[in-house]
Amino acid sequence: MPGVSKSAPRVVIFAGPNGADKSKQADALLATLNLLYLPLADEWTVFDNSTAPNARPVAAKIQGQLTVTEPTT
Repeated sequence: MPGVSKSAPRVVIFAGPNGADKSKQADALLATLNLLYLPLADEWTVFDNSTAPNARPVAAKIQGQLTVTEPTT
């Protein structure tokens, strides 16, 4: 197709437990690969489903506004 880049986008995902230095490693690797950090989603909602089937939203970012309804969760 004309005007479409032939190079595929690259996605780098970092996962691990708290305190595993994911952020530090991500900064170094992304700089080495000459990649920029971009969030995967502009809007999101986090649900607590620990009492299934009654999942409830506990935090969200919608239209740039962060709302945390259950900070302890």
